[in-house]
Amino acid sequence: SKQFTLAEGANNFTLQTRESDGDNSLSASFVLNLEMVPTREVVINELAWMGTAVSGADEWIELYNASSTAINLANWTLAAADGGPSLTLSGTIGAKSYFLLEHTDDTAVFDVTADQIYGGGTANQMSNSGELLTLRDSTSKLIDKVGSSTVAWFAGSSGTFASMERKDPTTSGTTSSNWANNDGTLVNGKASNNSTALTATPKSLNSVNTTIPRVVTDLQIQ
Repeated sequence: SKQFTLAEGANNFTLQTRESDGDNSLSASFVLNLEMVPTREVVINELAWMGTAVSGADEWIELYNASSTAINLANWTLAAADGGPSLTLSGTIGAKSYFLLEHTDDTAVFDVTADQIYGGGTANQMSNSGELLTLRDSTSKLIDKVGSSTVAWFAGSSGTFASMERKDPTTSGTTSSNWANNDGTLVNGKASNNSTALTATPKSLNSVNTTIPRVVTDLQIQ
């Protein structure tokens, strides 16, 4: 017998029999596909893959930590299967908190402070036709996976600039039914001109979230 260490993804094998006289006989080829299960300690929670109504380059990505402890993101990576964007993270995401990554500068969401800025120009922008994004920790362990490399984005709109929001951070990010457009009612933030309201919820509760109750903090009775 022989043991093999499988790599993530497709592993190709060929088996060949050998007769007692040394001649090779029949052979068979097969593929074993190793699919890693994301741990989802931190998830990719909201995407402005289309940018904003002010600029298509004003993309941003929101992470969410649903755990009860802060997590150090140093040397974590967030990357698309086609090579861009490809980001190395830094900083810490607090317990039950959000982490906002803004493209180019801290004005993509004008009135919400970014936790990290990422450059790279158009090469580090998300494709409007869809991406498969993976989030890995500093040991390359798969933490989260979102989207698809074969179909369009599950949600979000380049027409209305509504963001793509995750419904449940505890379930799969590659299931299309776990995503929806921002509902246009629960919104937060302004575009880079400091006047156009975003149809999104950067660093706040997603409008379509199904796991965290909405809390009314300013109820007035007329």
